[in-house]
Amino acid sequence: MGRYRLLLGLGLLFISSLGMQQASADMLYDQLVPKTRQWLDDYWGQYFAQNGQTYMTAEGVHPYTREGIKTSCAPTALNNAFYCRTSNSIYYDDNFLRKVYSEEGDYAAVSILAHEWGHLVQSQLGLLDNQLLVYRELQADCFSGAFAQHLNQPGKLEVFDFEEVAKLRFSAGKKNIRWTDTSVHGTPTQRITAFEDGARFGPGACYY
Repeated sequence: MGRYRLLLGLGLLFISSLGMQQASADMLYDQLVPKTRQWLDDYWGQYFAQNGQTYMTAEGVHPYTREGIKTSCAPTALNNAFYCRTSNSIYYDDNFLRKVYSEEGDYAAVSILAHEWGHLVQSQLGLLDNQLLVYRELQADCFSGAFAQHLNQPGKLEVFDFEEVAKLRFSAGKKNIRWTDTSVHGTPTQRITAFEDGARFGPGACYY
């Protein structure tokens, strides 16, 4: 817990240095996925256009509530979210996302979707096959951090709540939570650092 408080304290200083706003009321859960998808498409579409590249949005963003459902990639698993390159789609356990939303806050839930969108971006940039698994996951965290800075604008989420993100990333290693498995996603410190790099310096800082 001591390390978490230190990281959280540094994170709040980090927020202040970026001029980010303090926490406001959470958006309704039913709004979370469609709004987040719109914001992600706006952000990454602009980024790709600025770099002379064509951006393709996800073919679908699919909730599920049980494990073992067949997809074009792996079967669904509980307490998880994943990007499927074959179908260019994102799948998420709706109960898991709802739990994160209710226990950690709206931006913690948004950051899960933004992380998976980071894999979509990696796929379009040809980065998925050229990295060790942990670095691929940390790069997706970094991309989600870059998106967080984009949200710090009027009319969007109106808050980048570092505490929500830190709590979620610091829960790495919890039993039965695939999305925070340290052997795949990196340590809490690595994940928070990657997220901060993206939020502070943008996507250009994410090419490890």
